[in-house]
Amino acid sequence: MTVRRRGFLRRGLKRTIVALSIVVAALGLLRLGARLVFPANADAGEAEVVLDPGHGGSDPGALGGGRAPLREKDATLDVARRTALLLRAEGISVGLTREEDETVSLSERLVRARRVGRASAVLISIHCNHAEERTATGIETWHTSAAESGTLFPHVQRWGRMLLGRDLGLDPFERAAESERLARCLQTALAAYARRPDRGVRDGSFYLTRRASGPAVLVECGFVSNPAEAALLASEAHRQRMAEGIAKGVRDFRSSDRR
Repeated sequence: MTVRRRGFLRRGLKRTIVALSIVVAALGLLRLGARLVFPANADAGEAEVVLDPGHGGSDPGALGGGRAPLREKDATLDVARRTALLLRAEGISVGLTREEDETVSLSERLVRARRVGRASAVLISIHCNHAEERTATGIETWHTSAAESGTLFPHVQRWGRMLLGRDLGLDPFERAAESERLARCLQTALAAYARRPDRGVRDGSFYLTRRASGPAVLVECGFVSNPAEAALLASEAHRQRMAEGIAKGVRDFRSSDRR
C-alpha cells in the first residue's frame, strides 16, 4: 500500500470518527431536549385522572355578587377536592394541578398534569362561567378537535420511543375523539346531578385541552354572573352535587371504554 493511499485512509477514518461523534452528540442533545419538552412522570403511581381547579392565588377568576360574594377560584378548588375524594373512594387514582389557593400559570398546570398523571390520563379542567347577560345559566363542557398538525404525530411518537423509551400519549385524532366522548359523558351526568340547564357539549381551543397528551375537557359548572346560580355555586350542597356529577361522568367514560 502506498504512503498516499495510507494517508487517504487515515483521513477518511478521522472524518468518519468526527462524523460519528457529531451524530452521538446530536442524539444526546435531542434526548435532553425531548426530556425537557416531554418530562417523564415523577409519580410512580401515575394518576388515571387529573383534575385542574381553574384560577387560584392572585387570579380569582370570575366574580359573583349578591349576598354571598363568590370567587371562581374557591368554587373550582372545592369541587375538585370533593370529586377527588369520590373517585379515590372507588379506587381511581387522582392528581390535582393545585391543592390550595395558589397562583399557577397555564404552562405550569400542564407540567404538573404530566408529572402526576400517566400519558393517557383523563384531564378535567374545572371552571365557572361568566356572561354580560345576567340571565345566562346552565352547564357546558368543552373539548378540542384534532389539529391539522396531528398527521405528524406518528413520527413524533416514533422519535419519542427511540429517545425516551416511552409513549407520548394518544394520537391527536384518537385523543380528540376520546375527549369528545369524555365531554358527553360528563355533560350528561353533570346536568342531571346538578339539575341545571344543559347547554351542551362544545368544541373550542383551550391551552390545556389543546396540549394534553390524553383525553381532556374543560367543564363550566355554571354562571357566577347569574345571581341565582352564583348562590347555588356558593353552597356546599350544590358543589357536592357537581362533584358527584363529574365522578359519575368519569365512571361512565371508563365503563363505556371497556365494552
